[in-house]
Amino acid sequence: MNQSARLEKILLAIIYIGSALVVAVPLLVVPGSYFPYIIVKTIIWRIIVEAVVLAWLVLICYFPQYRPKRTLLFWVLGFFTLVWLVSSFTGVSFTRSFWGNWERMGGSFNFAHYFLWWLVLVNVFKNIKQWYRLLNFSLLVSLAICLYALGQRFGSG
Repeated sequence: MNQSARLEKILLAIIYIGSALVVAVPLLVVPGSYFPYIIVKTIIWRIIVEAVVLAWLVLICYFPQYRPKRTLLFWVLGFFTLVWLVSSFTGVSFTRSFWGNWERMGGSFNFAHYFLWWLVLVNVFKNIKQWYRLLNFSLLVSLAICLYALGQRFGSG
């Protein structure tokens, strides 16, 4: 295997595994932290998304087939994200608009991560089988969360 194909394989593995980890983040429970169900999960989620985006940026430098397609959806979501970011500067509190709050972590910074992860997914996941794998894994994570919730509800307590 030549160097180029090896690099592509490694970067794609980082993206696939990272995307699976992003989907699995809701399974984390860190009871000793402040707002244990939000902050730590969001920070871990952001770090994983950033690693995935970094791998994708390296990938698009060497392999043009993974670069963003300029579709209508790309432009609409890109414009929406830009407007969201600009509105952070014009809001009552830039800090709250950009970073969000401790309870929701839903500011522009977080939304930019959603947009970037979407950009990676639509440009790397090329066939329906890849999408089904990610979506089926998401269903598996959801099932695990449901079983955990039922265990809490009907368990000792």
